[in-house]
Amino acid sequence: MKKVLIIDDEEDLVNMTAISLKRWGYEPLKAFSGKEGIEMLAKNPPDLAIIDIRMPDLSGYDICKKIKLKNKLSKIPVIISTAAGTLDIKKLLASTGAKDIIIKPYDNEDLKKKIENLLGKR
Repeated sequence: MKKVLIIDDEEDLVNMTAISLKRWGYEPLKAFSGKEGIEMLAKNPPDLAIIDIRMPDLSGYDICKKIKLKNKLSKIPVIISTAAGTLDIKKLLASTGAKDIIIKPYDNEDLKKKIENLLGKR
């Protein structure tokens, strides 16, 4: 079973996304802060990560930089999650190294398509 790590400080969003991931046949891993996310990445590397760009302790930018610097983690595809709908998406993807972006509040079917696009259909 492929593992998907959700890193976001919005607990309800993380928990709801985890329920959907489980229903779709993935093993959800949850982190509620950037620091906790970094620790989980090191201990139990996922097959994909969904990372919120704005968190109080460690931004999604910082997490993505750390992922890129670690050989073991650099191949993990990342979907950036953000509430800012007027972003320059190409610039954000380039600056983070993420493979895709999803705007909050996101549609579950849209998220499922993005995950399947990066990990292959279940």
